[in-house]
Amino acid sequence: MMMGEQGVIQWMLQLIVADLEGMEESERPIQRIEAEDQGFQLVMKDTEVYVVQVSSKLTSTETEEEEAVQEYTDEEDVVRLTYEELHDLVGVLEQVTKFLHYDERRMGEVMVQTMEFPWESRAKRVQKMKVELQRILKVMEKKVGEEKNIEG
Repeated sequence: MMMGEQGVIQWMLQLIVADLEGMEESERPIQRIEAEDQGFQLVMKDTEVYVVQVSSKLTSTETEEEEAVQEYTDEEDVVRLTYEELHDLVGVLEQVTKFLHYDERRMGEVMVQTMEFPWESRAKRVQKMKVELQRILKVMEKKVGEEKNIEG
């Protein structure tokens, strides 16, 4: 299904909002989402700001592509993924996040029945993984937006 740049932006925002709605206010890592022409910005509670720009694949000439690659290589810690690879990664991260939500609920039920396991420590580790996965998912969704905006 072809979504177009605006469709991808809306899809990513819906995923983020749905994920945030499933959290308690105090657990939400995002303070604010700001819409932009070709994507959006995520303002995190820890004051970090992530810019998500969406554009379609590069269809420029070889020289323009070389300039775009040089621009990317000038940045630190840049990883280039195709839209399909990024989409697959986002899907896997969503599945892991959903599993961790399920696991957290299930372990809450089991914890009442069995007290000889370090449940609190496990719960903290699972929560930490969920938060980190959600952060990474949001960054990757942002990268999808950036890739789509640059290439469009």
